[in-house]
Amino acid sequence: MKKKEEVPPASAPAAQQPPVAAAKETALQAISDGGELQKSAFNDMLAEDAGAGLENMGANDFAIPFISILQKGSPQVSRANAKFIDGTAPGDIMNTVTQEIYDGREGILFIPCGYMKSIVRWKSRDSGGGLVSHHKEGDPILKTLKRNERGQLVHEESGDVFIDTAYHFGLLLHGEAPPEWAVVSMYSTQLKKSRMWNTTMRRIVMRGAQGSFNPPSFSHQYRMTTVGETKDTYDWFGWKIVVESQVSDLDVYKMAREFSKQVEEGNVRISAPPQVFEEEEGAEEKVPF
Repeated sequence: MKKKEEVPPASAPAAQQPPVAAAKETALQAISDGGELQKSAFNDMLAEDAGAGLENMGANDFAIPFISILQKGSPQVSRANAKFIDGTAPGDIMNTVTQEIYDGREGILFIPCGYMKSIVRWKSRDSGGGLVSHHKEGDPILKTLKRNERGQLVHEESGDVFIDTAYHFGLLLHGEAPPEWAVVSMYSTQLKKSRMWNTTMRRIVMRGAQGSFNPPSFSHQYRMTTVGETKDTYDWFGWKIVVESQVSDLDVYKMAREFSKQVEEGNVRISAPPQVFEEEEGAEEKVPF
């Protein structure tokens, strides 16, 4: 009788794994061992796991940065302040989440994706400042407000100040790096800039198969720089916004369209604006942030 051939035991657990699983383990082992892994292969792994760990996060779960102008009263430009950022100057632009600073003369590229007008209620400085709530035009509480000597709407009982504010939601572009969601808030003297920006977007006309049409706000990207402004003996920095070019990157356009949808559906929550002065120094009492 012929002797039954013995089957040798598996030499390694990986030999029992499916080919795909084994390849992933080998790739991960190469990384952990400090070995070289082709970039394309690693990117394929990342693509396979795209979105993992973020499944339960919605638009309200992300910190959307405000893009703000630093003024001479901003803590970020004062060496004596704990929030000082080295190398900053009045007129620079700040990303409030990353703390990244942009030269206001060069500015930033921004794709507007959504707009919201709000009456923002703030605690007075004497009460410690801080955001209280947002209100739409026509809210009954607005009928109970009185104007103070500065012309501001004030709640007499609490002393809270109500500020007419325009929010522009959009994508902040970073060259070759992915764009990020951001919001620019404008009030007081900058409301005029907001209206001019809206008018510019409305006046853009393109031609299609069915004739002329007004494209979506996120069809174009805008250069946002800062310029000096004055009123009486006061001076500050404000926005200057001009059309840069039409959006040409399809992936960026899709991202902008998706953000616009999120804003329109009310899925983007506005947090308190940053603690920097976005208005003229002394021309009127600042919103306490």
